[in-house]
Amino acid sequence: MMKNYFWGLALVLVILGAVYSGYRVHDFVRNPKIGEPVRFEPSVMPQPRLMELNRERFQIDRQFSIGYSSYLGEKSLLAVNRFMKNLGTISAVDFAQQLYTKENLSSEGSLLIMCTREGETRLGESESYTLNISNDLILLRAESELGILHALETLLQLATSDERGWYFPGGKIEDEPRFAWRGLMIDPCRHFISKETIMRNLDAMAAVKLNVLHLHLTEDQGFRIESKRFPNLHLKGSDGDYLSQDDIRDIVHYADLLGIRVVPEFDMPGHTTAWFPGHPELATIDSVYTIARTWGVHDPVFNPARESTYQFLDEFIGEMAALFPDPYFHIGGDENNGKHWSRSPEIAAFKKEKKFKDNHELQVYFIDRVKEIVKKHGKTTIGWGEILDLGMDKAIITQFWWPRMKDMEKALAAGYRGIISNGYYIDLFETAESHWLRDPVREEYIKNPELEKQILGGEATMWTEFVTDELFDKRVWPRTAAIAERFWSEKSLWDIDTMYERLDAVSRHLDRLGIRHLQIYDAGLRNMAGITNVEPLRTVMDLLSPVRSYRRHQLYIEANGRKYTQATPLTRPVDYAWSDAPAARKFNQTVRRYLDAPKMNAALHSNIKEQLELWKNNHIALEPLLKARPQLREILFHSENLSKASAIGLEALKFVKKGKTAERHWGEVHLKTLNAMKEPAGEMELQILAAIDQIVIKAANVPVE
Repeated sequence: MMKNYFWGLALVLVILGAVYSGYRVHDFVRNPKIGEPVRFEPSVMPQPRLMELNRERFQIDRQFSIGYSSYLGEKSLLAVNRFMKNLGTISAVDFAQQLYTKENLSSEGSLLIMCTREGETRLGESESYTLNISNDLILLRAESELGILHALETLLQLATSDERGWYFPGGKIEDEPRFAWRGLMIDPCRHFISKETIMRNLDAMAAVKLNVLHLHLTEDQGFRIESKRFPNLHLKGSDGDYLSQDDIRDIVHYADLLGIRVVPEFDMPGHTTAWFPGHPELATIDSVYTIARTWGVHDPVFNPARESTYQFLDEFIGEMAALFPDPYFHIGGDENNGKHWSRSPEIAAFKKEKKFKDNHELQVYFIDRVKEIVKKHGKTTIGWGEILDLGMDKAIITQFWWPRMKDMEKALAAGYRGIISNGYYIDLFETAESHWLRDPVREEYIKNPELEKQILGGEATMWTEFVTDELFDKRVWPRTAAIAERFWSEKSLWDIDTMYERLDAVSRHLDRLGIRHLQIYDAGLRNMAGITNVEPLRTVMDLLSPVRSYRRHQLYIEANGRKYTQATPLTRPVDYAWSDAPAARKFNQTVRRYLDAPKMNAALHSNIKEQLELWKNNHIALEPLLKARPQLREILFHSENLSKASAIGLEALKFVKKGKTAERHWGEVHLKTLNAMKEPAGEMELQILAAIDQIVIKAANVPVE
C-alpha cells in the first residue's frame, strides 16, 4: 500500500511539474509500470569528459553541509552559497546551515572541497575538477577556484529523486574543457537588452560552463554604453536606453565571481551610424545623422583620412579599456560596404596620397591604426573575419563567422589564433541539432587536425533584430546549452537523441534557476489568446518554428510592403514560436523509431495514432479563438493543415500497421498535398510534415528521389 501511495504522490508531482513547465510527463521521466516508482534520470550538459556512475547514492537531507580543507576565495565562497540556495530550491530541503562565511566554514562536511589556489578569470586558467561521490561523502578536487565553480554546477545537475527522496548518484567524474574560450555574444544595440537580463543570463552561462560574455555595445541602431568623456555618444545615440558605467562595473564584477570574462566590442569603421548624431565630425560624409531604425548593412562609416578621428578614438578607447579589465578588446571591422568612402572627394584624395588601390586597402589602414591604439592601452585586438591580414601581429585574434572561412586554415598554419562563430548564430532560428553537429574544427575548413590548438574556442552570437529584452531568454535558451557542450565536451559526442535528452534536462534545470525561456512562452500564449485556457493554441504553436536564416526579413516585405524596423512589435506568433519546437522534434523522433521496425513497435504506433488524432481534432477547438484574435489569424493556415496532415497520417498509419501497401497513386497525391503545406505562413513553418511524409512513403512504398 505504502509503495503505491508513494508512486501516486510522485506521479502527481510530475504531472504538476509538467503543466508548469509546458512539457508533457513523458518528456522528463521514464514511464513506469504500475506499482513501480517514478525515477528521474540524472543528466548533465555539458557532458563531462569522464562520468562513471554506480549504485551508491548520497542522500540529501537537512544535515547536508559543505567543508573546505584548503584554499577558500571570494569566488568559491559565493559558489558554495549559490549552490546551497539552488539545491534548496530544487529539493525543497530546509538545510540546517544555509549561509557559509569564512568564519563558520568547517574543515569537515558532507561535501568536502579541496582546492589548491585562487582562480583567476583569465584565458587559459585551469578549469578542471574531479568529483567522487559515495554513500557517505562527496569529495571535490580542483586546482583552481574555477574548477570548483564548474564542479558545483555539475553536481547540481546530478541531483535527482525517487520514492526515498533527493540524492546524488554515486560515482566518479573527471572533467576539463576542450576549449578555453566558450562565449556568448549579446547585442544590446538593435534592441536594448537591460542590465537585469544580462545578469540573469550570466547565471545561465555559468550553469552550462560558458566563460566569456562578449558585449557588442555599438551599432547603427544604438550606442549602448555611457561615455563620460564624450557624453553625446550615448545621449544622442541611444534613445535613453544604455548601460551606465556603474552597470558595466556591476556586470564585470558579477561575471568575474562566476568565472566569466567580459569582452567589449566597439564596431568600426562600419556599423557606426549611432556614433554620428552626437559626433558627426567622425563621419565620412558631412550630414545630419540619426539613429538607424532598420536592419541590414548601412552606409555611414568613420572617416579614416582625418587625424582627428584617431585622436578621438584614442581617448574613447582609453576610457573604455579602463572599464573592462580583460586584456582582449573587440573592434568589429565587419561589413563595411565602402559606399560613403567611394562618394567622398576627401577619401579619394587620401587614397591617392597613400597609393591605396581600393577601399580594402583603406580599411586595412584604418584597422591597423586602431589596433595600435588598442595596443597602446594595454589590450589585444579581436576583430571579425574581415580584419584578417596575414601580415598583422600574431597576437591579434580573428573571430570567424563566414567571411574569410576559406582562409582560416592558412591563417592558423601561419600562427594566428581564431574564435569560431560560424555555425553558432542563434539568431537564425536554427535547431539545437544543427548547431551541435557543427564542431568548431570542421574538416571542410581545417584539414590538418594539428591546427586545433590555434582555435581558442567559439562563441554563440545573439543579434537582436528579432529579440527584445522581454524575449531574450527564450531565443537564447536552451539551444545555447547544446553549443556550450560542443565547446566544452569531447569531440566524439555525436548521438543526437541523447544530446536532446540532456538538453531537455538542462532546460528544466535553467527554468528552476530563474531563467525565463519557458515562462516567456507560456505568457506569450496567454497574452496572444487573451484567455487562460490556451491548450488548443499551444497544441499548434508547439509544432511551429520561425523560418530559418534571414528569410523573415524578405517574407515580411512580401506580406506588408515594408521592412521590419526597430519599432515593429515583436508579439506575434512567430515571435513566441520555438526555434527548435520540442513537441515536433519528439514526434519526428518517435515516427523514425517506429518506421524502422513497425511490427516490433506497437507501443510507438499507439503513441503516434493518439497524437495524430489529437491534432486532427484540434482545429475545431482553436477556430473560434483564431476568429476572435486578429494577431492569431497568421496560424490559421497551419492549424488547418495540421488537421488535414494528421488525417492523412492516420490513414497511412493503418496501412503500415497491417503491413499492407497502398496504391502508389494514393501516396503520390498525398505527398503532393503535404508538400503544399510546407509553405511558410506568418513567417513560420509546420515542423511535423516531413515525418508524416515518411509514414505515407512507407505505406505506399513510394520511391524516394
